[in-house]
Parts: sequence; structure tokens; C-alpha cells
Amino acid sequence: MSTLFEIWNTIQAQLFPELEKELDPLSEKEREFVQIVCLLDLPRHMKEFRWRGFGRKKKSRINMAKAFVAKSVYKFENH
Repeated sequence: MSTLFEIWNTIQAQLFPELEKELDPLSEKEREFVQIVCLLDLPRHMKEFRWRGFGRKKKSRINMAKAFVAKSVYKFENH
């Protein structure tokens, strides 16, 4: 449990102040999105995709996963 506590402290003490410098104040939804993405540790849970030369070229699966998280946080509907 201490690892989760350390991650949370790092997010609040280091990440949020840097983001707020760049983005002005963060909205509650933006803060929620950042917290979730940081706590998920997506690279650790995703397999590397190796493009073999057929079909569409490789895209970042991590970015796609972040898009699904954003969809959930912001409650975007399917269209």
C-alpha cells in the first residue's frame, strides 16, 4: 500500500504543479484523468505490438488506452 501512497504523493507534489504551469489551472475532470492514467501504469500492462509489414502501420496502443480512459472520465457517448 505504501507504493500507491508514494505514487499519489508524486502526482500531487510534482506532476500537478508542472501541468498547471502549462495549462493554467486544471479542471476537476482534467485532474481526474491525469490521476487515473498515472495510477494505471499503462506501459506495464500492455504488450508490445510488432508490425509485420501487412495492414496498417503500428500506432501507440498506450495513446489509444488513454483515449478510452478520457472517454469514460468525460462521459463521451458512442456515435
